[in-house]
Amino acid sequence: GRNPGNWHTGGITDIWLDDYSSLLYLDGVTEEVTVTEHSSAILKGGRIDAITSLQNVITPSIDLYCQVGWELITDTSGKIFITGLWMDGTDFNIQLINDPDYDDTWENINVIVPEPTTLILMGIGGILLRQKRRV
Repeated sequence: GRNPGNWHTGGITDIWLDDYSSLLYLDGVTEEVTVTEHSSAILKGGRIDAITSLQNVITPSIDLYCQVGWELITDTSGKIFITGLWMDGTDFNIQLINDPDYDDTWENINVIVPEPTTLILMGIGGILLRQKRRV
């Protein structure tokens, strides 16, 4: 048989958002998401290795949905990461890459943690939908 070598399959290496583009990222694997100009991103799951923001922040344009307990950490080399659990319980550890010409990337992230009441109502809604389908 043919040996293709050490090829990796799946995933998208980089996602570059420009002008007024927007991204809804639910799952998958990507090395880096870069947000520029007037673009925006909603991040809800998957593996993202890094986020770069090339924006001066008035209102954060990166919404990251996760569970309570997320953290901003700095490792021994000075790299900044946001870590936590997505809403589905899977973990994330995303490096935040800064550019000296723009505000720090962490300033452009709006962390959204649904309130417990919202989670309960979503759960009840899911149960009711399942029951309705059985009828």
